[in-house]
Amino acid sequence: MSYNSKSKKYELKKSELITLISKNIPIPFNDLSDELRADREVVMAFVRLSGSLLEYASAELRADKEVVMTAVEQNGLALEFASYGLRNDREFMMKAVRRYRYALDYASDELRNDKEIVMAAVKEYGYALEFASAELRADREVVMAAVSKEGYALYYASEELRTDKEVLLAAVAQTWWTEAKDVCGGVRVILNRS
Repeated sequence: MSYNSKSKKYELKKSELITLISKNIPIPFNDLSDELRADREVVMAFVRLSGSLLEYASAELRADKEVVMTAVEQNGLALEFASYGLRNDREFMMKAVRRYRYALDYASDELRNDKEIVMAAVKEYGYALEFASAELRADREVVMAAVSKEGYALYYASEELRTDKEVLLAAVAQTWWTEAKDVCGGVRVILNRS
């Protein structure tokens, strides 16, 4: 192993690097040569240890489904560094929303408006409603799924659904009553009208 001060890059043989990674010896991934950051085996070894290192992988590997999913499984925030193509890939994002609670935040606008993707996301994590399209935040089925999981997800529903009695009851059922007034605003008044 050597360090080239001119290029400020570590010059390692692939075999040396894999050995160091396997021994959990810290190596600054961002200081590796472009060749090593484009090597699938090397990148997989790094993202298994720290998914956020996906940021320094080559563009080609940030578009590789297996590499990115490995990174996301280690650290969901790695999804931020996935290629736009993957964040617009329906099959890939369906897996991601089931593994990482904030995955919908990184999905393309098209997929944030895909009811099946959004339903999968809010069934895992009600607060994912925040990242759904405005159209789906006004969809009763989507909002009911979200508030049934997390009462406070009501905050992200459309204004109309935030005052809907059935939606409010579902949200309150998932929220401590003493806190419900903070979530629902005038919930007591609305609930007492019937």
